[in-house]
Amino acid sequence: AYEIPKRDWSSDVCSSDLGKLYVKASTLTTTEEAVDTANPVAAVTDWSRDGRFILYSAVASKTDIDLSVQPMAGDQRPWAFLKTPFDDTIGRFSPDVQWVAYMSNESGRFEIYVRPFAPPAAAGTANTGPGRKWQISTTGGIYPVWRADGNELFYLAPSGDMMAASITVHGDMLEPGAPVTLFRTRIYGGGVENGQGRQYDEIGRAHV
Repeated sequence: AYEIPKRDWSSDVCSSDLGKLYVKASTLTTTEEAVDTANPVAAVTDWSRDGRFILYSAVASKTDIDLSVQPMAGDQRPWAFLKTPFDDTIGRFSPDVQWVAYMSNESGRFEIYVRPFAPPAAAGTANTGPGRKWQISTTGGIYPVWRADGNELFYLAPSGDMMAASITVHGDMLEPGAPVTLFRTRIYGGGVENGQGRQYDEIGRAHV
């Protein structure tokens, strides 16, 4: 199981295992509760800081990997955040829960993108059109991580370099800065080997 701590560090955690999503208090005396999702869960990737939404990668029959949202308050029916013919995965909520950074291979290689986040008007709808999105990386990238104040994104380049791009928000528009290299990591496979990239993913989420 791949566990994601709730961002306000309360007692709840969520994990995915065998295609299912579970929610469980962190105390050893409680039992986990399965959450009914529309599609098999590939990986839970984030829990919004306000505790209202879980973001996960879902395997769909007619597309590759999509990003879906499980509300944890109010209407708790899941809905697709991004449904395209490409692999859209590793979604991350911005600290203010207004944006989602993710990696997608829509260009033929994985790059980092950001889209605005807003629940759909009706449950079950999905962001399938071109919509508004901003490409953050320029030469490939995986595993985005927001800085705590939301003003910068970090990710791994194919070379294994740790990259950073400033993020400036103007109302409902976003202005990404040019990516800069911070340092060369020692992660085998760098930003190309996704499995090894999880080394950075888990460490970065805890410390960035």
